[in-house]
Amino acid sequence: LVGLGLCLVRVQRQREDDPKLNQGLRLLQSKISVLEDLSDHSENQVNQMMTLLDKKLQEVRRTISSVSQHISEVDRSIEKSKKMAEIIVKDIPHKEIVDRKTSDKYKKAAQMAHQGLGVDRIVSELGLPRNEVQLIAKVNRKKYIFEGQDTDWVPSAREEQQNQDEVEEFQSFQIGS
Repeated sequence: LVGLGLCLVRVQRQREDDPKLNQGLRLLQSKISVLEDLSDHSENQVNQMMTLLDKKLQEVRRTISSVSQHISEVDRSIEKSKKMAEIIVKDIPHKEIVDRKTSDKYKKAAQMAHQGLGVDRIVSELGLPRNEVQLIAKVNRKKYIFEGQDTDWVPSAREEQQNQDEVEEFQSFQIGS
């Protein structure tokens, strides 16, 4: 009987402890549920961030690839420009061109003086020193000294402009490359 009484007391005590225990368990379960929700939410955010970072990484890689291609194109253009410059330096006798151009200016000045144009106009058109033009004008006013000599190549103003345009185009090509 005593044993049975002790068992009843124990069962009754467990029933009294049970509501407190049940309340604690429910509180614990709700906190676990909140933590699980937070964990899921955090995991979703991490996955979204990883997806975004992967997209950005792919964009950066594409940009780097594009920049690398442009750099390669620029390098090729530089090499072409260097080769073109070497050819120009090697194949075009610059001193002869300058000398001939200067000589042609003097021939043109002689022609202009023979045609009766004034010293001021010859100086302004050809850019020769005034004292030299005065001498050329004095000598060539009555008789053109260069007659019969090689005067075939006196460029017209249009030819001069075309030559200047070509030089500027080549220079801009080099600068743009």
